[in-house]
Parts: sequence; structure tokens; C-alpha cells
Amino acid sequence: MKPIKKPAGLDSAALRLKALIGRAGFVRRDRAARALFVSDYPRHVSQSAAQALEDTLASQGWTVALSGGLARLDWSFDTYRVFFEELAQSPPGPEECGLARILRRHPGAFCPGMIRQARSALLIWDAGAQSALRARAGAALALSLRRREAVPAFYTILLDRPVIRAAGARPAAD
Repeated sequence: MKPIKKPAGLDSAALRLKALIGRAGFVRRDRAARALFVSDYPRHVSQSAAQALEDTLASQGWTVALSGGLARLDWSFDTYRVFFEELAQSPPGPEECGLARILRRHPGAFCPGMIRQARSALLIWDAGAQSALRARAGAALALSLRRREAVPAFYTILLDRPVIRAAGARPAAD
């Protein structure tokens, strides 16, 4: 019997989103980082069907922004918060990140004004670009200390739990 492969990174969110959208259009990560995902379903369904789908997505914690026949699909603040809380409950990766240890020494916060930064960090984390994530986290730490503000709490969670995909595996819905 083959072992069950657990989805990595945002793969499970992509699969759930694809199930909601069905055959109405593609779902892929937003390479411009304006949202977590993008879909062309508005080009393939009637306006009433698109509105019904938007309502369904909203009830599942998604926000939809339409632009040029594409739908930018992102999480609501509460969905981001729940995702980070659940991820924090999972075991950390095999190696401890020194920067995460430093970040834990400072008060952390996650508020609606941090969604853009959280989305960017989440997409970098999902791509497995740990060095880029560490650079972003370090810059965020420096800025927070200069401004005497709380450090974005999601960086510690993401740094401690790197995305590990099987060799040659592609992210779901890409």
C-alpha cells in the first residue's frame, strides 16, 4: 500500500478552492501576489453564476476581486488568522531557524493591516524559498523595532515550518 501524501504549503487550500470552482475555470497561485490565487472562472460562467460562486466563496472565507476577466481569490483576515493558528499547532521542521528564535523574543501581533505582508510571506513560504522568507522576516523585524511596534507573528510560524515537497513535485493547482 502506498503512503498517503500530505499536501504541502497551500496545496490543500488550492485543492479546496478548485473543488469549489469546479470546471468553471483554472485556479493557480497569483504570481503577482495581489491575492493567494487567481482564476478565470468569470470568463466561463454567466454573471448570475459568477455571483453565486462569489457568495459561496465568501461563505468559505474567501474574498474575490474581479479584474480583466480574472478573479483574484484571497482569504479574509479571519481565514488567515485561523490558518496561522492551525499551522502553529503543527510540529516544527527538523531544523530550528535562528531568526525565528530572535523573533520569539519580541511581542508579536497579527492585525488586518498586515494581510498584504502576510500574503507575500505565505506565497514565499509556499514556494519553499526559505532564504527569501528569512530576508523578509529580518527586514520586518528591523522595521518593527525602529517603529517600536509588535513584530508580525506569522513569520515565526512560517520560518519554523518550512514547506517540504517530494522531489519533482509541483504545487497543487499550478
